[in-house]
Amino acid sequence: MGNRSSSVQPAGPPPLLTAAVMGDLSKFQEEWNGADSVQVLDRQDNNVLHALFSCRGREGAQCQEILNQIHASLSTKAQIQNAYQAKNSLGCTPLWILVAYGNVDLLKHVQEKFAAIDSSVLFQDMLRVPNHQGDSPFLATCSMGNTDMIRFLKQVILTPEQSLPP
Repeated sequence: MGNRSSSVQPAGPPPLLTAAVMGDLSKFQEEWNGADSVQVLDRQDNNVLHALFSCRGREGAQCQEILNQIHASLSTKAQIQNAYQAKNSLGCTPLWILVAYGNVDLLKHVQEKFAAIDSSVLFQDMLRVPNHQGDSPFLATCSMGNTDMIRFLKQVILTPEQSLPP
């Protein structure tokens, strides 16, 4: 009798999420089906924004273009808020991932989107939402040594009081 578990391979992440993580715009466009695609989840309950925000700006990555396409498909304030408030199995929102991974350029773009829909208070509140372990996005980016993100958050977005967990 052979080891049956070795022949059963777990399914990988959905192709849409893989394309987002890689910053592969052409693959992303092949898989993207509009606002409903935000509901595509992997086994850890990450949506397309969680995946995109872990992109980390690989050379040639087109993360900004992918984010523009996602934003263009989310036509209502409720759709945007639901997509950004979704928590994965660790309790991390997409913004938690974005701040932790330290992509300041994408965070600036998201901030502009929330300003355009007049949700700056919601945006700042979401930046403070801790994961299930109680770690704030600010703490995560500090632990990872993302000095550019720390500087941006402290200078542009968060007051000293907002830097602390709620």
